Amino acid sequence: ALDVRSPLFDKKALLSQRGTITEIAQNVEMLFPSMSFQVDGFDTQTYRIFYDGNLKGLLDNISTSTGYGWTFTDNIVTFSKRTTI
Repeated sequence: ALDVRSPLFDKKALLSQRGTITEIAQNVEMLFPSMSFQVDGFDTQTYRIFYDGNLKGLLDNISTSTGYGWTFTDNIVTFSKRTTI
């Protein structure tokens, strides 16, 4: 279940990075080592992320910029490619 009421989602998040979704996820995990971040799928496209705010806003920004949605379960954030129907 997606529980964004966790106080972790309100924590300060600052990220300025150019990289693949996997590299971005690795950097976010370095900022928030108490959580795990993973990517379901792989692509080599480079994205540019610049964000200053809280963790939930950062995840939403990454989602908007990359087309990868995110879910939070068992302290793991998973980025997955969104499919359009």
